[in-house]
Amino acid sequence: MNYTDLHIDNETASLSFEWEGFYFIVTFEHDKTWFEVFNTTYVPICIDFEKRIYSETDVKEVYPKSKDFGVWAWTYNNKEEAIKKANDEESQ
Repeated sequence: MNYTDLHIDNETASLSFEWEGFYFIVTFEHDKTWFEVFNTTYVPICIDFEKRIYSETDVKEVYPKSKDFGVWAWTYNNKEEAIKKANDEESQ
């Protein structure tokens, strides 16, 4: 397991880590905790925006947008459910 980020401010703390090809973001805010789990996803880097030409060799990692939740990213308020989802997705 590789921890990739720890963020703490006055009201929120979050910890990000990668585990078996999935990213987990655990967020603590006030008395609530939630777990985001999503596939590690890569897209080609755009090398010419006007002509929409993309690299065939260079990629960048992307994080889910709101529309991606329920498709390749999920949020749970229970750690066991988040791990189960990652395991279910890995077995497909």
